[in-house]
Amino acid sequence: MDNKGFTLVELLVAAFLLVTLVSLLAVILEPAGTNWHAAAGKTDALQHGRIAMEEIVHELTYACRVISDPSAGRLTYYKKSNGRLMKYRIYKSGSSLLLALPEGAAVPIAGCIADFACYPAGELAAGEMLTICLKTAEKGQTCSFQSGVLVRNITEDIP
Repeated sequence: MDNKGFTLVELLVAAFLLVTLVSLLAVILEPAGTNWHAAAGKTDALQHGRIAMEEIVHELTYACRVISDPSAGRLTYYKKSNGRLMKYRIYKSGSSLLLALPEGAAVPIAGCIADFACYPAGELAAGEMLTICLKTAEKGQTCSFQSGVLVRNITEDIP
């Protein structure tokens, strides 16, 4: 008996095996997609937090005067430029961390910001360490950051 085609039973078995294989792949790959999405969110949260912390530390290292208001999520500092004190402010607006420049414009430092605070509250004294606390959130993933800055140029004679 020379059978050159497939019988109906063979086609049904092949279709059943194909459907079973596709179903198993879907069950296996679904968690991988969820994990990929979560890892992407964690990466974004980490990257935004790292950028924000680096920028804040860089900005504050050579400030002459620093005033922290943790309850408002605001940090005001002054730098000397051409012999004049220039006022800057870092604050949270929505999910962005912004830097207000002396000219009145505000530029974004980082996004995905859930919380921002600096301690101790009030004006920083010479030799005192400023602690920066930052929390980022993206796609259900959160990261917390904390860093200390020793502001180098604070003196007691600046008004």
